Amino acid sequence: MSVQQPSADAYQHRVELARDALRTLSRSSPRPPSEALRSVRPDVLASWQRSLEAHRDPQRVSVPFAVPTADLDSARRQHALAAALPVIRTLLIDPAADAGLITALGNADGHLLWVEGDELAARRAELMGFVPGADWSEASVGTAAPGAALATGRPSQISRAEHFSPLVHPWSCSAMPVRNPATGEIVGVIDVTGGDDAVSPLAFSLLRATVTAVESLWRNQLTTEELHTDPEHGLSLHQMVLPLSSPASSLARPPAPRPGRAEARGAARPLAAPTSSTTPPPAAVIHVTGQLPPRVSRRELSLRHAEILTLLDWHSAGLDGAALEELLYGEAAPGVESRAITLRAEIHRLRRALSSQDCPLAVSARPYRLDGEIRTDAALARESLRDGDVQDALAAAVGPVLPHSDAPGIVQIREELAGALREAVLQDADATQLWHYLTRPEAADDEELWLMALRLLPAESPRRSLVVSTLERLRAQR
Repeated sequence: MSVQQPSADAYQHRVELARDALRTLSRSSPRPPSEALRSVRPDVLASWQRSLEAHRDPQRVSVPFAVPTADLDSARRQHALAAALPVIRTLLIDPAADAGLITALGNADGHLLWVEGDELAARRAELMGFVPGADWSEASVGTAAPGAALATGRPSQISRAEHFSPLVHPWSCSAMPVRNPATGEIVGVIDVTGGDDAVSPLAFSLLRATVTAVESLWRNQLTTEELHTDPEHGLSLHQMVLPLSSPASSLARPPAPRPGRAEARGAARPLAAPTSSTTPPPAAVIHVTGQLPPRVSRRELSLRHAEILTLLDWHSAGLDGAALEELLYGEAAPGVESRAITLRAEIHRLRRALSSQDCPLAVSARPYRLDGEIRTDAALARESLRDGDVQDALAAAVGPVLPHSDAPGIVQIREELAGALREAVLQDADATQLWHYLTRPEAADDEELWLMALRLLPAESPRRSLVVSTLERLRAQR
């Protein structure tokens, strides 16, 4: 593939004009593409045609479904890319993060297994559903680099308006398929996503070098017969010749969403561009809000460890063992005495994990408390709200607190922070801050806030049409 600069403004202007003619495309149509469509790169035009077969209308593409955490964990353990993660992090994820980019690794069906890199970009990418477990095949979201690379078996670069869905237009991405060296079969895909730098020659070179290194690693392992399977290294390449996603797979494509609601919700979630001026949270943060897996220092945390850190940071004065047990596990049933032992074991594992990541944070005992300067984004958002700073609160907490947790203490924190954020937006937000909040899933059906947007937006704002259509949808659902 010749590496071009698809992010160039002149070319992007031609793409915008071509999108007006996009609906006239059809693989079954005998008519040649219009002159406007012929100005689009051939690979992109072919992907648009494939996407129309699945979606028919770019405006009706919704945020992709993401599988439950347990299914994602299982799929990760079983995928051959798990063994190559250290190489990928060294060659691509860490350098790309320094450039403000995120890296995604997916399976052969287009489901993202890992999304790592720049924290702020990753949190913004959640708004378009670019999260672990989400389906980014062409059949799910239309034209995007991961799906196009898997559909063609070739490297792909997609920039801004070249994406099929308007939800993805603020972003650019480059992706390459990864193959089993024993069979040539596509095993997965590696993608770099962000601003225009994601389709730069440097990003593409890093991506190509990483894929080459991963395939060479597998080839060497095959040669030396050092392959094995265990929970930390995933499937061996001998097993990779088997389908990685069968019809019974936990990552099989989910049923289509109910008509109307999901489409409207997708349309009601405009994206902030990767270059948004929203104030970023401090670099040293434990991220526990939003749909991405919890993480610290670019490394994922287990849900239980994230729960403990969140509770101790929220209750900064410290918690004795009994109080922490109740917040984690709920009220003890009569005769249950093993929870204290379980908690001590979890604290021990958490301390070991923080130490292995060179994280300047420690868990002290009697009472349990956090020692160090790192804070959770949830606690930082609460402090910003106490200071009356709505913008910093929204930048810190990008979504619900540990949405997959049912620990009683976490549920309480989640509800408390969500209520405080909404109230602050309702009382003090300007039009920009309100629009930022309305991109969140929890605001999609909040009629009071959409009415507020109608009052605050200038009469000439193009966003008013979206507000009006959203309000009409909500009233029709009453």
